Amino acid sequence: LSKDQILEIYVNQIYLGQRAYGFAAAVDRFRAEGGRGANITLPFKGQAFEYATEHSDRARRASAVNTLKFDGDHVFGDNTDGAGLVADLEQNLRLALRGRSILVAGAGGATRGVIPSLLEAQPAGIVVANRSLQRAEDIMIAFGGRVLASSYSALEGQRFDIVVNAT
Repeated sequence: LSKDQILEIYVNQIYLGQRAYGFAAAVDRFRAEGGRGANITLPFKGQAFEYATEHSDRARRASAVNTLKFDGDHVFGDNTDGAGLVADLEQNLRLALRGRSILVAGAGGATRGVIPSLLEAQPAGIVVANRSLQRAEDIMIAFGGRVLASSYSALEGQRFDIVVNAT
């Protein structure tokens, strides 16, 4: 793509210039025109995971990819959401996560992307709250019970040191 072309992402299609493409077709075109990597946002992180031929541990744990690197036919997918969040909290905001209680609001792909990095920071505990308790419980199960699940209504009276909005 030339520098003056604009990539606009809409809910179900990607527009390159004036032409609409599906996710895979748009990435294929981008690669064919010399693209060497891409950052991916919602709602395409799941499709990017499927598109990648190899995944980092973070991407596998999240089942989502926000960074693609192209090398011939090889496509490496990574998820840097959690690493970026933890770096921002600890380095830029100077918030120590170790020993802190953390509430993560939401139980979707963003939550799956940040939980591994939050766990590595060794907090006292992480609670994932969601409108659908089942989705929060799915996250709890996916991370081997290392996080707790809650509905929003069950949070009344609880206190947290850090709240992450992942909705």
